[in-house]
Amino acid sequence: MSALRLVLAGIVVLVAVDRASAQDAQVTATARGLELRTEAYRAEFTNQGLEFSPANTNELFSFRLHRIEAGGTALVGASNRSQEPESIDGGAVRYSLTPETTEIYEPRPNGIEQLFRFAQPLPAGADLRIIGRFTSKHRPIRARGAGAAFATEDGIAVTTYGEPTLIDSNGRAISGRLEL
Repeated sequence: MSALRLVLAGIVVLVAVDRASAQDAQVTATARGLELRTEAYRAEFTNQGLEFSPANTNELFSFRLHRIEAGGTALVGASNRSQEPESIDGGAVRYSLTPETTEIYEPRPNGIEQLFRFAQPLPAGADLRIIGRFTSKHRPIRARGAGAAFATEDGIAVTTYGEPTLIDSNGRAISGRLEL
């Protein structure tokens, strides 16, 4: 089994960020889907995707998955996103996109880790592409280090989206690339 990990992390400086952990994550049902809350952030999961907001702000960031491809072949299409999110252990939220592909969001102290699990091996040598759309009132820029940041007009990062890492079936980490 392999997983592609993409990290969405709030970087708003709050004392609560240091104290937040998976243990304090609370998942509740809403009219639109599921809501995950910690002291550091709020995330809502609907059949359309993720909406993320750092605590004590009116900032809103959304991610919508469009498709997943391997070697140009679609593994998951937009129609698979109609799945309703499910709450699983430890405050995590799961979407069963296909019988072979699962999207999982796990709470972390300062944000959410996004994982994709593939039950079947991916085609050897094929590029894996996860295509989605971020929505924010802030502009995306290259983050210091890696990934993307959503920044104010003054260039201050409000939240970041980290570079992907592929974990192969042997547990080896392979660095990926986030394209803006």
